[in-house]
Amino acid sequence: MLALSFVGLISYWSIARLVAANDTMTHTQAVINHIDRLMVTITTAETVQRGYLLSGDLSDLEAYWVSSRQAARQLETLRAHETRTHNRRQLQDSSTLETLMSERLAKLERGIRLRQKGGVEAASRYVQSSEGSLTMRRIRAEINDIEAGERAVLMIEISRARDLAKMATFIITFGLVLAVLVVAAARGLLFRNLIERELAESELHRREERFRALTSCSPVGIFLLDSDGRATYFNPRCLAIGGFALEEGLGYGWVSFVHPEDRKRVIAGVMAAFGARRDGFDTFRVQSRCGIVRRVQAATSPMLSDDGAFLGYVGTLDDVSERERAEEVAGERGQISLARRARVGSHQHRGGGRHSSLREPLAGTDPRLHAQRDGRQERV
Repeated sequence: MLALSFVGLISYWSIARLVAANDTMTHTQAVINHIDRLMVTITTAETVQRGYLLSGDLSDLEAYWVSSRQAARQLETLRAHETRTHNRRQLQDSSTLETLMSERLAKLERGIRLRQKGGVEAASRYVQSSEGSLTMRRIRAEINDIEAGERAVLMIEISRARDLAKMATFIITFGLVLAVLVVAAARGLLFRNLIERELAESELHRREERFRALTSCSPVGIFLLDSDGRATYFNPRCLAIGGFALEEGLGYGWVSFVHPEDRKRVIAGVMAAFGARRDGFDTFRVQSRCGIVRRVQAATSPMLSDDGAFLGYVGTLDDVSERERAEEVAGERGQISLARRARVGSHQHRGGGRHSSLREPLAGTDPRLHAQRDGRQERV
């Protein structure tokens, strides 16, 4: 991009110089054209003035005045063109030409006045004296010098314009080639990025499909929450435990299925876990649309990206209703068993006392009882 910017600046500079050279050529050509027309006008004025001096024809006099006024306008136009140039010599030549033209027109008008006052003889003497011919030669010489100078400037500007045109053509061509290369490189990079993105999306889709396949057959409920606590996924087991459809639980819909008596506590625990970005564990009740109440245990763990950004939570949901009910039943049975053992032990204790008291009198009267007792004692 930096190279293209540089090429653009050079191209702009070349085109600006080319436009400036073209303006200079246009100005120079206009000056040459004005000089040629001025020369024709002065020559015409001199010719019709001499015709009036020799013939006295008023139409020649009228033609002279028309040419004189036209020459004055052309001289003023030429002076306006020369003031737009920064060439000091051209300005000086223009000023000299203006002085000579004024001098020549004044001498022509003097000849007309001599004709009007002195007649043909005075006019003839004026013509024969060749008064003003020197001024006319100086005017022609000055015009030729100005025209030669302008043509020299024109040739220089034409040569410069050609060089600038070649440079601009080269730079623009180089810029186009560079732009094509940059576009091709950008297109290749974009194509590569698209391929990499498609591969990444395909890999992500494959992983998501694998995740959904694994979680769909999981005996434990699994859910995902984004960084704002909105639910984005529930596996089938989680939906079965909660008693709601997927569309009902997405977003913040899952909150409405928490038992009303536990809802405030659960929301506070979720907010605290999100604020601390820590693992969470809680036991609460859920209530389905049909009014079925289950007691569940939820465990959550924060999800982080490769660069450590917080993505949300992954959690598990387990129905512990049957287990707690079984534990309660087992506890009740244990208590009943302990109570039975206590009663049996108490009865045995009381019954053993009675039997010994009965056996003692009998042992005193029956010799066989004494022999059995003595035998047991010897074995001991």
